[in-house]
Amino acid sequence: MQKLGQVLDAESYEWLDANYPEVRSAVEAEVKAKHTPEEIRRFVLRHTSRYEFSVRCEAAARHLVSGTQ
Repeated sequence: MQKLGQVLDAESYEWLDANYPEVRSAVEAEVKAKHTPEEIRRFVLRHTSRYEFSVRCEAAARHLVSGTQ
């Protein structure tokens, strides 16, 4: 189910871009700084207490790491 995972990760990236472009930009910067998607999720969860949002950020980061954008 690799393709499905890629599509869902891309959807999260696009959702962040449409709804929280500054967060999307920050996720991109953290990925470039070599932080893992899991580290990004934990950071967002710790700072916002918003589980679903943290999972979206993790998926967007995974999309960036995969290089399929």
